[in-house]
Amino acid sequence: MYLKDYGHHGRHKTHGQDYGHDHDRDHDHDHDHHGRDHNHDDDDKCRYKHHRKCCKHKECCCCVKVHVETKGVTGPTGATGATGATGATGPGGSTIYLASDQAISSGDFMGLGTSQGGAKGYVRDTVVIAHRATITGFVFNIRDNKLTATQSVIGTIYRSIDGGATFFSTGIVATVSGPNPPNFCAHTSASYSVDPCDLLAVQVTTSTGVGALTDGAAATIILSF
Repeated sequence: MYLKDYGHHGRHKTHGQDYGHDHDRDHDHDHDHHGRDHNHDDDDKCRYKHHRKCCKHKECCCCVKVHVETKGVTGPTGATGATGATGATGPGGSTIYLASDQAISSGDFMGLGTSQGGAKGYVRDTVVIAHRATITGFVFNIRDNKLTATQSVIGTIYRSIDGGATFFSTGIVATVSGPNPPNFCAHTSASYSVDPCDLLAVQVTTSTGVGALTDGAAATIILSF
């Protein structure tokens, strides 16, 4: 075995076999390695490779395209939707106003006017109920009739279910307690059912010493359906 030296650019051979390496390949390898290092530096500069697409010079320049979204024009108003279903019927109500335009004595009844007491007193002062309802309130006002601190006037709702042949107290009572002035009105809550064609009237009852209410009185019966 022998070695033959062909110099720096030569090759080392043994029995004609090539055990060396090409210097040109070494040079190219070094150049490629250097190129990759250079590109790696460029990547570091640009951070993301796709940022380098807009570079025009040999040296890397980083550039990013920014997409700006703009608000479009508001579209036309849509068609009106279909009408919804009708809701449930709410509660109804009614108010009955009773009053007197003349003097009322204790025991008299008051409706749309005043009839003196006696057997026909109630029947002549009644008002009729139109629908099945519930009496929910009662207000009684004695106007400017004078009362001392110990005197009072009571208003009571009476009911008839047989056309006035008989009548009875509903137990709904409002009491005005003196003195008047300033106490001239009283009100109370209730929950009392009445039927169509029932007759109602208010009886006035005064305490001892009051006498007749010379300027009459007024009352309101509040109904709920």
